[in-house]
Amino acid sequence: MTHRNRAKYRLFMLLAALATLGLPGLAHATAIAVNTTAEGRVLKIRKGTTPEPIHREIYATLRISAEVVKPVRTWDKPSP
Repeated sequence: MTHRNRAKYRLFMLLAALATLGLPGLAHATAIAVNTTAEGRVLKIRKGTTPEPIHREIYATLRISAEVVKPVRTWDKPSP
């Protein structure tokens, strides 16, 4: 694991821990959109949300990208 990936992992763990304590706005979320075609195929898109100012400050301090999750597109085959 690279230093940058280790820093991202620690940041996620810190934000997740703070969010479980009920501190609002400390979790940088991801969103998943699910779309179905006429043929029954399913497209899932996972993307990080826009970081809030506190998140941008943390990322800048850690010198990591604010785009913590790159968009991921996956296709599922249609159900029989």
